[in-house]
Amino acid sequence: MWEWRYADGRVCSTNFQFSETGTIEGFYSANESTWSLSDDGLKIFRSDKTLMWNFQVLEKQNGKFFFRSFAKHEDFKDQCFYLTQISKKQTEQDDSEKEETVRLVIWDLDDTFWEGTLSEGEVKLRLDTLHMIRELNKRGIVNAICSKNTYKDTREMLRRVVS
Repeated sequence: MWEWRYADGRVCSTNFQFSETGTIEGFYSANESTWSLSDDGLKIFRSDKTLMWNFQVLEKQNGKFFFRSFAKHEDFKDQCFYLTQISKKQTEQDDSEKEETVRLVIWDLDDTFWEGTLSEGEVKLRLDTLHMIRELNKRGIVNAICSKNTYKDTREMLRRVVS
């Protein structure tokens, strides 16, 4: 079973799954009809076979996946959503193999954490990044910064854009 939610945390659905035949079960929409998994992520296609979502893996923890995507279709352009695996098939749950988990994420700031370059002027906080950091914090994952910007300038800008 999977949870589909908006970037702001609101839940869209928690009762669907990806079948072995490539269809989506438990959630019915022309926008999300079939799926495929590849090295570059989880792709979800509309009923007309056009790409709707291309979810990138954020994390794999204890055998469960966490994905993030921006819509690829014009109707939902630039909307950010998250997919979280909330349970697995019984046969997969019995797997006693323990995975190594992520404990630390180190962020670059310019054109990654925020839009723009601090040394060249104003920057704009990316809301999806802020939401992701809050989600990582909830999971006990430490976030750190590695930047060529000065500590003073970085601290001042973070206080302005995050508050």
